[in-house]
Amino acid sequence: MQQSHQYQGERRRRSQRRQLEEVQRRQKKQVRRSQQWFQNFNREQTARRTRRSARLQQSSMGQLAQPWLVNDYDPWRVGSTWHSRNKYPWRTFVVAILSVTFLLGLTILIGNSLKTSTFTPIATRSDASRTLTPDAVPTAPAKDPNSDGTTGSINTDSNVRGGPGTSYRVIAVLAANSQVAVRCRVEKDGDPWYELASPYPGDFVAVNLITLPAPAPIPPCATSG
Repeated sequence: MQQSHQYQGERRRRSQRRQLEEVQRRQKKQVRRSQQWFQNFNREQTARRTRRSARLQQSSMGQLAQPWLVNDYDPWRVGSTWHSRNKYPWRTFVVAILSVTFLLGLTILIGNSLKTSTFTPIATRSDASRTLTPDAVPTAPAKDPNSDGTTGSINTDSNVRGGPGTSYRVIAVLAANSQVAVRCRVEKDGDPWYELASPYPGDFVAVNLITLPAPAPIPPCATSG
């Protein structure tokens, strides 16, 4: 029984020793890798410093024996790849400056033209008494009739036309109960029309749209047209 315990203890110690050796081996391997990385890094830095020193020395001497060691796309270094592709590099900057100047001048010119431009209002009719209805037809306000005609009133909103007939254009619209003066009467195509003395002298309204006093004989017009 005692030998069995001793054997198990020996196996346990061997296992612990192997685990410790494995950990130590991994640690040594990691240390070697770190040392190798630092050596490579230092070697690369040394090579870079060496190349930089050689570049500076060659530049100071004016001899670019190894042009790939310099910045190939340095726009300020004559002989670089950028300069070889752009034979005249100053043209790029000149064109850019001229473009910006042109755009600024064009903007200022447009702004000044907009400031100095004037807008002319649309000419309106001199007759301020005639207004426009929503239907774009001039409407005449009520006026006192003249003394050279028979006074009457408008039954309903009526069109005042330029001649005795519906084929003539509408001059204005008289509102209901407006007072008018009738000068004479004329018939056109069987329809009677009144010629107004006011408020629109020489224009015509249909007879059935005007109410006149009972004893109001209306003379015929001299010429019917």
